[in-house]
Amino acid sequence: MRRLLDIMQDDWRIYKKRRNEYDLLNEQYTIGKKFVTGFVVSLLGFITPFATVPLVLNAADALGLCNISDDRPLPFRIEHFVNVDKYYNVLLIHSFFGTLGYTLIVLAVNCMMVTYVIHESGLCEILRVRLENFVEIDTADVDLHPSKRDDKWYENARDCVLLHKHIIEFANILEDANTTCYLIMIGFDMICISFTQFQTVINLENPPLALRYVSLSVCLLCDLLFISWPGQHLTNSSERIFEFATNGKWYQSSISCRKLLTMMLARSLRPLKLTACKLYTLNLQSFSAVRFAF
Repeated sequence: MRRLLDIMQDDWRIYKKRRNEYDLLNEQYTIGKKFVTGFVVSLLGFITPFATVPLVLNAADALGLCNISDDRPLPFRIEHFVNVDKYYNVLLIHSFFGTLGYTLIVLAVNCMMVTYVIHESGLCEILRVRLENFVEIDTADVDLHPSKRDDKWYENARDCVLLHKHIIEFANILEDANTTCYLIMIGFDMICISFTQFQTVINLENPPLALRYVSLSVCLLCDLLFISWPGQHLTNSSERIFEFATNGKWYQSSISCRKLLTMMLARSLRPLKLTACKLYTLNLQSFSAVRFAF
């Protein structure tokens, strides 16, 4: 993770000196900021009813507004292996802060993942502009075999290939660093979704409690969506590189330039993707399959 941050820092130092490319990076980060803000608000909005209802009911009981002495609520109906009546307040506080703490950890991890992918998308946008403009003339008189000294478009094509290589390396590091983490998070989400939906079904006769578990199920599905979206965004950004390269004026470049672009085109036929130990591909198609399964 530290290596990824160091690479991002180096990239920002480089592109800060190039106004147009710096603006492209900023545009992608703006998109990521909006998505992250929406996710944080929605996730906290769904988890709040589940976590705070027991606290609210206890506060109302203390004020004499209701009586919950017969059924003192806890966020999770599980075996605590201690006397619940004796340690009720401790369990209540522990459950509340445990739920809040886990939610904040998930938010922090997912926001970092989005930051990495948004940076990668920004690099893809920079590559798009370079590919579309690496030949800056429009003439029918093309020298197909110029010397390297006279081939002024060769360096532009070389920069595009190096940037594409950098994009692939960044994605590979991101995949290697987080693939196990993704598997743990997705597996935990699926187990929790199964548990909350089971609790919803067995508590249908108690609508307030059932709605609490529904809100938690929606919260977990939102988290799964937030895990899947960066992978989809990365795939969308990388699979368009082939289109960007073919839309440029490659036909007005030298044979050497075309050979460089051919290597990049061959690699861009395989879009970049993120996986959970190769068992689950992070994209919206996988998310839809899981959503309908539950």
